[in-house]
Formats: sequence, structure tokens, C-alpha cells
Amino acid sequence: MEFAGWALADLAVIFAAGAGVITLLYLLRMRRRQVIVPFAELWEQVTRESESRRLWRKLRRLLSWLVQIVLLALVCLALGDPRPEVWLRDPATTAIVIDTSASMAAEADEDGNTRLDLALERARAEVEALGPADRALVIAAGSEVSVPAPITGEAGTLLRAIDEGLEPGPGESDMNRALLLARNALSGRSTPRILILTDGALDEAGLTAVGRCTERAKQEGEAGCEVLVLGKDDVVGNVAITAFAARRYPTNRDKVEVLVEVQNLGSEPARFELRITADGLPVGGKPFELAGGERTREVLPKLDAARERLVAELVALPDDPASARSLGPAIDDRAYAVIPPLDPMEVVLVTDGGDLFLEAALLTLDDYVRLTTLPVTEGTPDNQAIADADVIFYDIAENPLPDPLPDTNLVIFDPYRFEDAPIPVRKRSDLRSPRLSEQKRDHELLEGVVFKDVNMYRGTSFELDPGDLALVSHLGEPMVVLREAEKGLLPAD
Repeated sequence: MEFAGWALADLAVIFAAGAGVITLLYLLRMRRRQVIVPFAELWEQVTRESESRRLWRKLRRLLSWLVQIVLLALVCLALGDPRPEVWLRDPATTAIVIDTSASMAAEADEDGNTRLDLALERARAEVEALGPADRALVIAAGSEVSVPAPITGEAGTLLRAIDEGLEPGPGESDMNRALLLARNALSGRSTPRILILTDGALDEAGLTAVGRCTERAKQEGEAGCEVLVLGKDDVVGNVAITAFAARRYPTNRDKVEVLVEVQNLGSEPARFELRITADGLPVGGKPFELAGGERTREVLPKLDAARERLVAELVALPDDPASARSLGPAIDDRAYAVIPPLDPMEVVLVTDGGDLFLEAALLTLDDYVRLTTLPVTEGTPDNQAIADADVIFYDIAENPLPDPLPDTNLVIFDPYRFEDAPIPVRKRSDLRSPRLSEQKRDHELLEGVVFKDVNMYRGTSFELDPGDLALVSHLGEPMVVLREAEKGLLPAD
């Protein structure tokens, strides 16, 4: 304890003088006034004091003197302004650099505290130990460097920034930029000091920056540099999603194909489950078991996901503590994919108006197709609507097909009403009362389609060339054929 105000010698002189004056005043006794009375013995009985009252009067005067002396001592003590020695040093400015990289989310103790929790606890203790003239700032060293609290002496501001503004983020810590910012902030300030709170899991550039900071601290006039490593010796498992992508099937907008790459970054085997959700609804998943360091890539086909935002998440197996430990920090256990909506397909129906069932079926797909209906006379390739179409349906009954056919995806009903029709798929024979006996159910064009009790008066079978696919047949006679060329051709009967 030292006096920051008046010197002790000066205070002793003031106290001695003041105490002498107070004592002198208390030594002066009040003189009683003399009064002449006719009978002295009578007044002596009235004015006579008991022994107890006389003693109390003396004690009261003594206590009053002691109170005055104590008040004088307190005044002198206030003039001396006593303070702890640590308060009388030069004000210090501390830059608290906190590592907020992904590795800081790993558990550091049995209580479930993460490495970042331990770093924040140490930062709080540092702030609470600041002197009245000290200053500090907080720097978050993640993949992006930020300053949750600028230089200030307000402990409340610093503590609020530590409690509310720091969370582990993805990626490595950019410790080099964080320390450069700390040195610039401390430039020209008295007693500068840098406190680095990290787990030591830094890249080569970060380790070099920390080493350079500690070496510069040995030079006179440079900021001190203290490195506190938290949880460095802890062995923590970690499984991460390293790639996640999704795409829609062109022929089925409600189905998506998902690619997921998962890597076990730990040294121990890991068991877990992958879950895929679309706007919070589960659409797929798969259990995994990976050896230490193993990486795997999986494709999950035909997931029902009409929505546009997919989330992949790694979750621990139920009632399996080892599974939860092997996953490690949760920051890299989730990935997102956005599927851009497909523009409606431009569909043209060239019809004579006799098949309202086909037109009604296409109209029900208004979320997926933009339908244009044309009469038979306008179904030629020189029509702009035909040229812009993605798919063209020809259902023209007794009318001839245009020659040549448009160079795009075609669906043609009963193409050989005329023998000289410009159809690249050759005709085999005419069929009387055919039955649809065979159907390629595993093809995506026929998914959910069942031909039952279909009665036909006549039909046409086709010759198959290499690459052609018979979708529907009558006793082995192909009646619906898919031919895929540069843009595709589908004749149908």
C-alpha cells in the first residue's frame, strides 16, 4: 500500500497539529458562575451530583475527544490517498486475441466445456483484473478477423463482447492478421501486452506469426506477448462433411440426386448417421462407419424433395456415447445445398381437338410446363412456337405429319396413319385389338404409370434399331418406342 496523495511526513505534521488543537480545546474547562444565596446548605443539596453522574460526564468528554481524533485521522488518510502498489504502476493496454477457429469447438474437459469456453473464461478473468487506468481490446481470430470490443477501460463493455460476440467459426484461424491488428492497435500506448488464447491447432502461417510475436516481445519497447494454449493435449475425434451437392432429375422435378462426401478427421473409428432434410422434412439418410482418416463419397439417388433447400447433417447413433464423441465439433457436421428451380418446360400440343384427355393431363402440370396448343396447320417447323418448344406432342388423328419434323423432342401418337409419314422409326406391322402386355416399369418415363384394362381397336408395332428402347409392348411387339438422338424422339401408338 502506498500514498498517491500527500506524503506521510506531511500527514504526520497535520495530524499532530490537529490533535494538539483538539486536545487543548478539551482541556479548557468551563468556569462556573458564582451566585450569592441566603442559605448555602439548601442549594448544595440541589446542585450536588451523584458519583455515577460525575463519572459519566468525564467519560462522555473522553469519548467526544476520541471521536474528533478519529475524524482527524480519516481526513489525513483521505489526503494521503492510499492505493495498492499495483494501482500505482503505469496504465497497461492489453490486446486479448481469442482463437475462434473450428477446432476451438472441441470438448476440452469432462464437464462438456469446449476449448473456446476455457478461452472465454480466461479472457473474463483478464478483464476483471484490469486496474482503473488499464485498457483492453478483444480480437476474434477466425477465418475472418473481427474486433468485438475496441480499446476501452469499461469492464462491462469488454465482458459483454466476450459473452455475446464470440462463437467458433468454420476454417482456420487467421492468426497472422489478428496479431498484426493487435500490434497496430497497441502502437504508442504505455505497457502494451498481447494475450493469445488458442488451442495450438494453427496452420503454418499462424504458428509462424505466434513465434514472431514471442520473439519480438523480448526486444525493448515491443509489446509483451503471452501465449496460453488450451486443450492442446486432448485427443478429440472429428467427422466432417467435406462436400455436398444436389441436382434435380430433368425428367422428374420432384426427385433429386444428392452427392455427399464425409471424412473422419480423427484417428479412431467413427459410427454415425447421415440425414438429409428438405425444409425440415426428412427425405433420406444412411448410416456410416469410417476408420480413422477414411474419406467416403456417396450418391443418394431419387430423393423426394420438391423443395429447393436441402440440409445434410451428421448425427450420433441413438444411445451410443462413443458415436457422439467421434463426431467431434458440430460446426462441420452440417452442410447446405440450394437447388435452383427449373424453368417450366415449353410444351406445344399440336392437335385436331379430338383428344381432350391429353390436353387436360398436360394442363394439370402447370407448375412444370408452359403449354401452347396449336392447330394442325400451324405445327410446322417454321412456326416460332414450334422452334422454341422443348417438347412437341403430335396428336393429329387423320392429318399428315409435317415433313420434315421439327428437330427437338417429339411425342407422336399413331405416327403411321399414312405409310409415307416422315418417321425415323420403321414400322413393323399393324396390330388388331392389341393388349399392353409388357411394360418397362423401371424406366423413369413410366414411373407411377400402370396400364390396366386398356382396350384398343388397333395399333402399330415398330422395328427396333440399336439403342432403341421398347417401353410398352404387345406380346413382344414394341408399341411405344423411345429413341434418343441429339434431342430425342418418342413415337407412340
